[in-house]
Amino acid sequence: MKLWRDIRHIPKDLKSLPPSIKRFSLISFIYYLSWGTLDPFLPIYFKDVLGNYTDTALVIGLLYIFAIFWSVPLGALADRFSKKALIGFFFWLYLPLGPILSGLTRVWHFTIFRVYHSFLATGLWTSGEAYVRFHSAEKERYQEAIGFSDAALGLASVFGAILGGILVSFYNIRLLFFLMPVFVLLALLFNRKLPDHSGSGSLKLSLRKIFRQGIFSHGLRDFWKNRPLVSLTFLSSLFAFATSEKLVVLALFADSLGAKPIQLGLIFALFNLPILFEAPFSVFARKYSDKKILVFSSFLTIFVLIWLFFLKDIWLLVLASFLLGVLVSFAAPILEGDKTRLMPLAKVGELNGVTRGFTILGGGLGILIILPLADKFGIAFPFLISAFLMALFLILIPFLWRKIDLE
Repeated sequence: MKLWRDIRHIPKDLKSLPPSIKRFSLISFIYYLSWGTLDPFLPIYFKDVLGNYTDTALVIGLLYIFAIFWSVPLGALADRFSKKALIGFFFWLYLPLGPILSGLTRVWHFTIFRVYHSFLATGLWTSGEAYVRFHSAEKERYQEAIGFSDAALGLASVFGAILGGILVSFYNIRLLFFLMPVFVLLALLFNRKLPDHSGSGSLKLSLRKIFRQGIFSHGLRDFWKNRPLVSLTFLSSLFAFATSEKLVVLALFADSLGAKPIQLGLIFALFNLPILFEAPFSVFARKYSDKKILVFSSFLTIFVLIWLFFLKDIWLLVLASFLLGVLVSFAAPILEGDKTRLMPLAKVGELNGVTRGFTILGGGLGILIILPLADKFGIAFPFLISAFLMALFLILIPFLWRKIDLE
């Protein structure tokens, strides 16, 4: 009876989120349509241009590796300067990204591009997440705010994947590159009305203070003192290491099975569909046990990953992608929401930059280490490695959760 009552109260719980979170989620949805259309096809495009999985892994993984160096200073800047202004600034720089990407042909072209892209992507990640974490503190709705914001990205990924599949079926992927500026421009216009009362200092003084304190040392010092946050970030980084290559491998694996563009779009749409329910999942996490939900989801994820390794049928791959998406959507808002609970409000941008940096490192290493194995052992082999890493994640949960002490 209590479970049913909690389910009925979920819409009311989500409705009470701060308006700023809802407005930012709308902006995220519009912006991420630009990537949602591309996501199912970009790894295949890289593979076709570069010729092998190792170079593809290098180009994709470089985004995460370069982003590590941007995350800490940009996170610290988000504490001192207007988060809304930073988000708008990075949207402006994003406008030419798609057309530039369409003209790249060599590994070194992509390497230079990734330096620029990592600066923009990290700027949006850190300032956007800092905005959500800061404004979620108004009503102490940490996990629900993260879940609601992620749901907007998930919705964009679902619609974007289907739209991308249709467009690529009738035209080609290059059309999607030139659609990117349209979505980014719309997001930029909506960002003008985003409410924000945080970080009103001048940009010049903010940068001067960051450099005076030390670009990396100050944030890392504050992070290292927060031992529960260190333990949770380690878990989150391991989770990213185990699952980061999932979308890349799903696309390349489906392509190896002969999937058509519309089928690729469907696989990605169904994988991302459960992200829409991250917010309801987050309500359960707040009312029940975070640790039990993490254990349950990671345990089942191991079996789905092993199943993926043996799959040879496109439609079973569609089903497995959906199940994997459900399980990842259970875990992600718990890890990110609990990080917010452990961050002092005045340092949420700085600490978010540090924790995001370590999580990005886990994701980047996952792609750089696991995906190249496909050149020797086949494109399904990374699923097996991910299952092993998820088993390690499962084993470590009970040990590290004692140090986190959020129950």
